Formats: sequence, C-alpha cells, structure tokens
Amino acid sequence: MCFNVFVINIGDFMTKENIIVTLIIASILILLLAGLVVVMTLKSTYRNFKNQEKRLTESLPASESELITSEDLAPLPEPVRRYLEYTGAVGTEKVKFFTAEIDGDFKMSPDRDWAPVQVEQISFIENPARLFFMKLKFMGLKIFGLHHYESAKATMVVKVLDLFKAADARGPEMNKGETVTVFNDMCVFVPSSLIDSRISWHEIDNLTAEGTFTNGGISVTAVLYFNESGQLVNFISEDRYYLNEDGTYELLRWATPLIEYRENNGLNIASYGEAVWLRDGSEYSYARFNIRDVRVNPVRY
Repeated sequence: MCFNVFVINIGDFMTKENIIVTLIIASILILLLAGLVVVMTLKSTYRNFKNQEKRLTESLPASESELITSEDLAPLPEPVRRYLEYTGAVGTEKVKFFTAEIDGDFKMSPDRDWAPVQVEQISFIENPARLFFMKLKFMGLKIFGLHHYESAKATMVVKVLDLFKAADARGPEMNKGETVTVFNDMCVFVPSSLIDSRISWHEIDNLTAEGTFTNGGISVTAVLYFNESGQLVNFISEDRYYLNEDGTYELLRWATPLIEYRENNGLNIASYGEAVWLRDGSEYSYARFNIRDVRVNPVRY
C-alpha cells in the first residue's frame, strides 16, 4: 500500500496571508487565556479572604489596649477561672481580634480518605466576625473553602480548582452553627475572651461548666470539660447543624476534644484538636488540626 498520497507539503500552505491569520488567532487565544487568568486571580477565594480581612481590620475602632486583671476573672465559674489562670490570661491584652495558622487533615465525608489541609483564620471579638480560609488537596484536585461570619450571618463557599462551586451554604442553620464555632474559637484560641459579658455561665461541678453565648439575637450553648490541671479538654454543643450531602441540615452533637497544651505567643493553649460529629453513639471525626500560631491583636496593615 502506498502512503505517500497522504504527505502534505506544508510550504504550499505557508502563504503570507495564512501566516498573518494564524498569528492573529494565536494572539486572540493568548489574550483570552491571559484574561481568564486575571479573572481567576481577581475572583480567587484567597483574594476574597484577604480583601475581607483588610476591610474588617481597618474598621476596628481606635482604642487604648486594656489588660486583663484578676478582678475580670472573679465572676467566672471556678473551672473557667482556673482555665484562664492556667493559660496565663491575667496581665495580657483584652482581645480585640486574633489570627490563627493551622494545618492538619480534613475528611470530606465519613467514607472519604483524609486530605491534608492548611488554614488561615482571623476573628474579631467586639463585633463578632470570623474569616476561615482553607485549602486542601483531594483526589489530586485543589479545593478552596471560605467561611465568612459577620453580623450573625454565615456563609460557606467551597470551590474545586478555585473555579467550580462544590458548596454554597447559608441561612439560619448556618448562622446558628457558625455562632457555635465562634464561641468555640473563643474557648480554644483566646481563652481570655471568655470574660465577655455576652456569655452567661453555669457551674456544673468542679471540672465542668455550661456557657451560653449570645450574638445578634442568636444564643448557643456548650458544655466545657476541664481536667485537674485547669486545661480545657472538650467542648460539646447540641446547637450546631450537620450539612448532609443532599443539602439538608441535621442538628447533631458537636465536640472538639483538645490535647497537648503548649506556650503559643505568651499563652498556654492546646496545640492539637479535633472536630467530631456525634450521632447515636457513633463518632465522625472530620478534622484533625495542629494549632501552629495564634496572635492576639497583631499589627495589621
């Protein structure tokens, strides 16, 4: 069989006109690609996180720093007071806002494998706001997520490749659930913030206390468990909602067991914790976090 009938003399097609057309098409494709990259950058999850962080930080009212005194701790239940004393809260600045850097593992659903995750967070106390940016790699794909809580309203947006939305959750269940998370953050990252007047306390026993945090008309309750050393070892709430894969919400018990207390920028706080859903005697741990760096009232912008 003869194959040379299929041989094309490329020179027959390389006329001046064809070269110009080819160059024009290539230029258009390059411009479109560059435009797409710019759009992706402008709309990236991380850029959104940083823009919101800058806006919230710049909106902080100017005020003198106040130090926490023993008198500030006096109204607290005994186990909570011991916890703040253990962490070294007395003599430190009252918390206006804080930042946290975290890494660890995240599980998308009970039957999925663990995926490595990195987190940046900034939270504000006086007018509670929380920005929680995470990035993880799952099945070879980069996934980006942003929790945004402000004015007692919460959203959670998750994007695959930072382009395609995999989740966009919002509404009353998210608002209440994220209020629980804000209260949890106060307990875990910045225990000195627990002197806040929006928290009402009930001492259960020498190692247990119940706290109710109210913000924007939403009240959430959790039981805090301490050990003899004064460390917070668990936080359990029944006011947080689990988002099922079909988009429905389910009210479940939520726990964050804590271990390995270490000095972190002047405060003794837990360096490792998990986030666990509790249902009918079973546990689903979906996050394992190493708390790397927590800074109170850092200089920003």
